[in-house]
Amino acid sequence: MKILKKCLTRGEEFIASKMSSKYCCRECERDASRKREAKRKKVSGKVKKKRLFISVH
Repeated sequence: MKILKKCLTRGEEFIASKMSSKYCCRECERDASRKREAKRKKVSGKVKKKRLFISVH
């Protein structure tokens, strides 16, 4: 059975070996991974952590 899927990076159709495949090749998979990592770093840099201090007298 052939599984025809669309690559999430390039948008091209490809024949997948499994139903869970999202990318046509390892290069597209790495590219998507790098973009996710860059986005994660960008978001984490903007978010300031709130610190709670309890005053003890």
